[in-house]
Amino acid sequence: MISKGNISLVEISLEGLNDFHEYSVKPQLYEYLEFDAFESIEESKSYLLKLIARSEGSSGNYFFIKLNDIDKIVGSIGYSDFNSFRKSAEIGYGLSPDFWGKKIFSKSCNLLLRHMFFERNIHRVMAKTAITNTPSINGLQSLGFKQEGLLRDFYFIDGKWFDAAQFSLLSNEFNYE
Repeated sequence: MISKGNISLVEISLEGLNDFHEYSVKPQLYEYLEFDAFESIEESKSYLLKLIARSEGSSGNYFFIKLNDIDKIVGSIGYSDFNSFRKSAEIGYGLSPDFWGKKIFSKSCNLLLRHMFFERNIHRVMAKTAITNTPSINGLQSLGFKQEGLLRDFYFIDGKWFDAAQFSLLSNEFNYE
């Protein structure tokens, strides 16, 4: 567990399935994603098992975002595609729409970045998001991420292609709060 103040990052597991499913059925969460909201707890469980499997390998690690004061899981965050030679990885995240705009993303991402840079000795962290996802772009930039480029027609959502912005943050640029 990684913790600061009211927020903890806890190892992803099936113990959090009910909280995970609660926000995984909310259509707003999928506005910028290439798949639809989960309709059943079995769909949520299947996806959660994929994240658990990724965490058990050597190329990534995923955590639940837990609010300690209400003892509730409100999102997930983690990294994948770890390259030991380049000391780089890509982060991914999802937060319940019920908790958007409350600085939970920036606080939990700060915890994850601290873990990646100081405990895993990762040098470069990347992130991709749809160019129309202004809240995600603003959140990444507020943490010091710099836009590196544009991935044309990267996402296919609702029968349409969308560009993605690619960002990165280097270990020597990180300011832990």
